[in-house]
Amino acid sequence: MAVLCMVGSILTLMAISVERYFAIVHPLRPRMTEKTTVCVATGIWFFSTLLSLPYLIFSYTYTDERTTCYLEWPDSPENDTDLQAHFTISEQVYNATFMFSTYVVPLIIISYAYARVGIELWGSHIVGEATPHQLESLQAKRKANSVFTCPDEINGRLSKKSSLSAPLHPYCVLHPIFMHAHIPPNQSRSPS
Repeated sequence: MAVLCMVGSILTLMAISVERYFAIVHPLRPRMTEKTTVCVATGIWFFSTLLSLPYLIFSYTYTDERTTCYLEWPDSPENDTDLQAHFTISEQVYNATFMFSTYVVPLIIISYAYARVGIELWGSHIVGEATPHQLESLQAKRKANSVFTCPDEINGRLSKKSSLSAPLHPYCVLHPIFMHAHIPPNQSRSPS
């Protein structure tokens, strides 16, 4: 359930940034219709459900002194004495897909959208003679743009979150590779 909500949240933030991009950078284009909005929201939750299905299907609990939840992938060997048995090809593919679809792609799209919005707001020039109302409007735009530069504001939380979760995704993808390279020969699974 946590993966479902996390992916849904990330993709919703990405959709909001794209919508803001079009509203500010291309203000004369038609806005999204209600039908398009429902389709985008449905697509977000469908993709979130799809990415969280492995946790629903392959999760198991092991109870010893404490209860531990773990994923047992379909290509895991029966004899689990190998140190890298937990890191299967299925898990590596899933972790790479998860990293790109919930971190790399949204980070690139959100960064591009807000960079363009910031450039548009800061680069606005009043054509012709400026009235006091136009100057006031330009100052309000620039004040609104300070949200992009102030780390304590709402959009700054996104950059904090992305910088905090940045080490987790590469770790999940690269850990099995380094684990495989550093297993001593005497700790590998013996043939049956």
